[in-house]
Amino acid sequence: MGSYAEHQRILSKAILRFSEEFPDGMIFQRHTGKFIKIGFVEALKAAYPDLHAMMSLIRSYKQYLIAISIPGQADSYLVLPVKPPGYDGILTIHIEVEVKSGEADQSKEQKNWQRAVELAGGLYILVRDPEDIISAIKAKWPWIS
Repeated sequence: MGSYAEHQRILSKAILRFSEEFPDGMIFQRHTGKFIKIGFVEALKAAYPDLHAMMSLIRSYKQYLIAISIPGQADSYLVLPVKPPGYDGILTIHIEVEVKSGEADQSKEQKNWQRAVELAGGLYILVRDPEDIISAIKAKWPWIS
């Protein structure tokens, strides 16, 4: 599994590289994840020093979780205005971007999200190197510059 710092380093470099290559494009980071409600900390404090009560709370921590995203949702997305050949006008392409560092793998939910995006004709990019965004876009749409 990769570290958060490495994930952020790859993402920062990928954003910079995307911005250099496609100055009209935009990239957005989603805030994803699960967080513990403050009530969990308060309940632990109230249970102290009863070790059994504290352990019971810890075992039931899931009731204190708050998810702030759709399970599997990519952590970033791109919006890229393009002018396809033979088309009189500009289209906007939406691209999903998931960054992984180290040996980290996609979760089952992330693979499902990728499959849904691709079945709808979209592009989902799994980024391990900052150049992955550029190469994936150009591989799918070689006419984009």
